[in-house]
Amino acid sequence: MPYRVTDKNGKQVNEGDEIVNFRGEVATFVSVTRGTEHNGFAKVFVRGDGGFARESGAQVYDLKVQTISGWVAAQDRSVITDENVDELMEQADTGIGYWATPNGAELLGPDDQTPEWASFTIVERDTGVVFHLSRDDIRFAFLALAEHGQTLTYRRTGERFHWAWETRGEHGIETAALDPVSGDVVTQIACFGEIRH
Repeated sequence: MPYRVTDKNGKQVNEGDEIVNFRGEVATFVSVTRGTEHNGFAKVFVRGDGGFARESGAQVYDLKVQTISGWVAAQDRSVITDENVDELMEQADTGIGYWATPNGAELLGPDDQTPEWASFTIVERDTGVVFHLSRDDIRFAFLALAEHGQTLTYRRTGERFHWAWETRGEHGIETAALDPVSGDVVTQIACFGEIRH
């Protein structure tokens, strides 16, 4: 099963990346050994000092492990252009106002910084939780919603994403059918992995 791993800031973690556990010990990420579908807790394989490898709970390293379908993993995400992602997030500016601040970077204090890899900062209104999202986060969320038969959202909303993907061309996906609701659900999938609001 394919997995997508991100750190506590939402940055994608790949094999060979350095990760730090709650004790401040540095390790190298190797792979996911078990996703959350087993009992809600994912396991990862890491290599510590001296090259010793061990299995550990993903939460020990503050990692989020998402199981993605084979279909999503097999798609060429680069077809979804940066401009397509920006259009989706412009729709989100209108669609997410009831649960989040779309351009949350403006709300961050002087000690908070948006990571260099992040393209979007979303702040959840009720909790104040900050989500830094990359364009690839939006691409993954879009594809999860575009998969035929997905159960993340209502059928009609899913059909809009599926149609946008199926009618893609040289300029990327067809964004004409996507609206503020589309921007809302893609943002929620990118932030939470599910629809919460």
